[in-house]
Amino acid sequence: MIESAAEFRELRESDDPERYNRAATENASLATWTAIVQSMPDMRFWVAHNKTVPASVLAALASDPDANVRHMVAQKRKIDPATQRLLASDTDTAVRCALARNAKLVPDVLDMLSHDTGHMVRDAVLQEHQLPAPRLTGE
Repeated sequence: MIESAAEFRELRESDDPERYNRAATENASLATWTAIVQSMPDMRFWVAHNKTVPASVLAALASDPDANVRHMVAQKRKIDPATQRLLASDTDTAVRCALARNAKLVPDVLDMLSHDTGHMVRDAVLQEHQLPAPRLTGE
């Protein structure tokens, strides 16, 4: 278990693959995740990358100013419906595309993304979720 923000940074920056991989796979307490997010902005992407990070931390990271962090969050299957809805309205097309490829989308988010203004987002929804192409008005 990762015990502190400092330990997380040390693991993430390690040249030893075994230690480096611990940053992506080991659990930490909610207090530790919160400390990392609050004190180490450069580690937020790697917090979102971790396989055990709680959905509540991912929800907080969904509003991160860094689109790369939001992109990583959008890929996580465990994000809750409110986080999905937030990311479905993201200004960054790549974030919405990543979300569109998420296999665990709730129906209303899937519908939102299938009508997205970006064709790449709509195409990702159709491809990933095997939906029929929506009919355009006036067809």
